[in-house]
Amino acid sequence: MMQFFKDLRVDFFRLAKPATALSLILIAIGLGALAIRGNQIFDIDFLGGTSVQMLLKDKIGIAAVREKVDQLRKDGVAQDVAVTEVVSEEHGGERIYRIDSSLPQGKEQTSAATAIEAVQQSLVQYFGPALQMHSLSSTEPTAVVADAGAADASGLKSQSDLTFDERLNAETLEGMLKETARNLKMVEPAVVVENPDWDGRSSLGFKTWTVKTSLELPQAKELLSSLQTQLNAQPVWLSANQIGSSVAGDKTRTGLVAVFLSFLAIIGYVWFRFERISWGFAAVVALVHDVLVTLGAIALSYWLKDYLGFLMVDEFKISLPVLAAILTVIGYSINDTIVIFDRIREIKGKSPQLTVGMINAAVNQTMSRTILTAGTTLISIVILYAMGGQGVHSFAFAMLVGVVAGTYSSVYIAAPLLLWINPSGMDAPKPVEKAAV
Repeated sequence: MMQFFKDLRVDFFRLAKPATALSLILIAIGLGALAIRGNQIFDIDFLGGTSVQMLLKDKIGIAAVREKVDQLRKDGVAQDVAVTEVVSEEHGGERIYRIDSSLPQGKEQTSAATAIEAVQQSLVQYFGPALQMHSLSSTEPTAVVADAGAADASGLKSQSDLTFDERLNAETLEGMLKETARNLKMVEPAVVVENPDWDGRSSLGFKTWTVKTSLELPQAKELLSSLQTQLNAQPVWLSANQIGSSVAGDKTRTGLVAVFLSFLAIIGYVWFRFERISWGFAAVVALVHDVLVTLGAIALSYWLKDYLGFLMVDEFKISLPVLAAILTVIGYSINDTIVIFDRIREIKGKSPQLTVGMINAAVNQTMSRTILTAGTTLISIVILYAMGGQGVHSFAFAMLVGVVAGTYSSVYIAAPLLLWINPSGMDAPKPVEKAAV
C-alpha cells in the first residue's frame, strides 16, 4: 500500500485556510442546530425520563408511529418524545419501537412505576388493537412429584407447564403469579419456576416455564385461569424503565468532566513529549474541532433523517453510547496527530524555526499511515453502523463522523496551527521535501 504514496509531493498547507474556514462554517451550523434542538438533543440518559419498548401486531411505518406518539407531548404526559425502531430477528422490522420520553417539568420526582404506567396507558389509548397482547397456554395443574424431598419441605403441592407467546424472565413471572393471587384474595403462595436452560440466577427470558406453587390443585387452576385472562388483555412491553433526573444530572456532570479532563491530560502529555505547550494547545484545538463537528452531526440528524433515511440516518441524541464514541474519537484523533507531530519534530531537528515545507513534508511522509489507519478503522465502523443493530447505531454514527473529522483535523487543523502559533517560518517557506519511502 505504501507504493501508492511513494514520492508524494502535495502542498497540503495551501488548503489550510480554506479548510479552516469550512470547519468554522460547519461548526457554526452544528452549534445552531444544537441550540435549536435544546434539551431535545439529550437522551434520557442525561435528561431523565422513561423508556418503553412496545410490540405491534403488524408492521407500521415509523412516521405513523411518531405521529401517534407525539400525542404524549400534547397530552402533557411527557415533555419531549423520541421514537426509535428496534430491529429484531425474532419479530422482524417495523414492529418494535422504543418510546423515550422526558418527564414534564415539575414531575421529576414522580415514581418510576407511576411514570411508566402513565406512558403505557397512553400508548394503549393511542394504538389500541394494533398492540400485540400477551398469550398464555397452560397444562392442567397436577400434584408435585415428591421425588427429592425438597418439594415436600417447601410445601409445594401443584405444578403446571406454561407457554407464553413472548419471552418472560423468572422474576417477572413470579411477580405476576403472586400479584394475581393477591387480587384473588388468596394467601400469597410459595412459587418456584423452572426451565432446563435457566441457571437459576440470570434474567434471561424463556417462552416455556414449569411453575410449582404451594396451592392446592383447585386454587392453582383458578390462579392460572385468572392469569390467562389478565394476560390476554395486557400488551407486550418488551422493556420499561425510568432514569431519574438526579441520576441523569450526575451522568451529565460526569460526562463533561471526563471530556474536560481528557483535554487537560492531552495538553500535559503533548507538552511533556514535545517540550512545548503550544504543541499541546494545537492538538487540543483539533480535538475540540472533532468533538464539535461530531455533536453538530448528531444535532443535524433531526433534519437529515427525512432525506438520508436510505443511509440509515436516524434522529440521534446525545446518550451514553455517544459520549463513549466522543471519548474514543478523542483518543483516535490525538494518536493520528501525534504521528504527524513526531515526523515534524524529526524533520525540524535543530532548526530554529518551523517552515511550511517542513509541515508539508511531514504530512506527505505520514500520509500512507494516515490513509491505512483511517481506512481500516472506517471499514469496521461502517460494518458496525450497517449491521450492528439499534443498540450501537448512535455510537457507530458518532464514530463514523468523528474518525473522518479526526483524520481531516490532524492534517488541516493541528499541523498548520503549529506554524500559525509560531509564524516566523511563514516568511521563509521551503520546498516540499521528498517523502521517505
